[in-house]
Amino acid sequence: MHFVRAHRRLTSWLAMLVMVFGALAPAVAQAMVASSDRADWVEVCSASGMLWVKADGSGAVDAGMDEPMSDASQHCPWCNLHGGAAGLPPVAHVAGFLDAPADPVPAFSRASEPSAVWAAPQARGPPLAS
Repeated sequence: MHFVRAHRRLTSWLAMLVMVFGALAPAVAQAMVASSDRADWVEVCSASGMLWVKADGSGAVDAGMDEPMSDASQHCPWCNLHGGAAGLPPVAHVAGFLDAPADPVPAFSRASEPSAVWAAPQARGPPLAS
């Protein structure tokens, strides 16, 4: 009993620790990026591998972009997993349930005789000494 209680306590503490790390990971990641000397650099995936590209912080924004490139690190994919997640879209049409037939199905209206497969097997045991 003591082992079960200790196991539950350890599991509870581990779950709470994981939740705290999950809540603090985005803030710690942004603080590390802001404190590094590469705060204005962005890592970009290309055909030849990962490249570091200097972000243009001049304030020139394309018509299709809402924010400058230097703000790209503010919303990481980890934040979007749990922070900006929307619910499922509403269902346009719900199909109704089929009504059960009024009369029972003829094949199952009465019990049939058991087949040979379901017959009781013959007793097994050592042969009688004769």
